[in-house]
Amino acid sequence: MTASLDVTDPTAATRVVSDAVDHFGRIDVLVNNAGYGLITAFEEMSPEQIHQQFATNVYGVMNVTRAVLPVMRRQRSGHLFTIASMGGYLGGSRGTAYAASKFAVAGFTESLALELEEFGITATIVGPGYFRTDFLDKSSAILEPATLIEDYRASNAAFRAATETANHAHKAIRTLSAACLLKSQRRENRHFTCRSAPTPSSLSSSITTPC
Repeated sequence: MTASLDVTDPTAATRVVSDAVDHFGRIDVLVNNAGYGLITAFEEMSPEQIHQQFATNVYGVMNVTRAVLPVMRRQRSGHLFTIASMGGYLGGSRGTAYAASKFAVAGFTESLALELEEFGITATIVGPGYFRTDFLDKSSAILEPATLIEDYRASNAAFRAATETANHAHKAIRTLSAACLLKSQRRENRHFTCRSAPTPSSLSSSITTPC
């Protein structure tokens, strides 16, 4: 079964969850993975861009989680994975709105884990570093400022050059992330953070820490 979903629409989230239960009979795992990066200097972002960043990265996670939780509570089981980022633990230049959104979902998930423990539901934060994906492409990130400020021009150019060099060149691959998720489902320690740690040259490579 596949279904399209705009995570910013709570009604759509409820509908898709209902369809999934009708099809499968239950929901055992939710991976909150929808998101994108707003990657530019804070002053150059518009309020609308920041609002949309939170609408997708934060409220989208909450919308889908809220839709799934009644199902998992009835089952007295389930596992919620929230894909945060190393940007949810470590801020960086040009990542103000993105990091803020990921700090938010990390705090949300960590707190939610404590609320859900009595129902046998696990909540896990996944904080990956750089992976070999399309995340730094324009299809997955907003890289251009809404308002260009001359004072940022030189540092913007240097940042863009570093980003373009790093894009699709990361050493960590997606299979490592999948292995991390599978391993976490079997851990006795039910609430933990699975992180991928950046190397000193974090824009060009990364290593994966044990999950």
